[in-house]
Amino acid sequence: MEAGLLRALLALLPLAFGAGEPPTEVPKPTNVTREKS
Repeated sequence: MEAGLLRALLALLPLAFGAGEPPTEVPKPTNVTREKS
């Protein structure tokens, strides 16, 4: 039961607010690191 809940939460987290965060956070770190370097 716990494993199922954890899996559901992990799958919902990225779908809930992660769908819009990953694309915005991935390019940012790359640009910041590239500009600083």
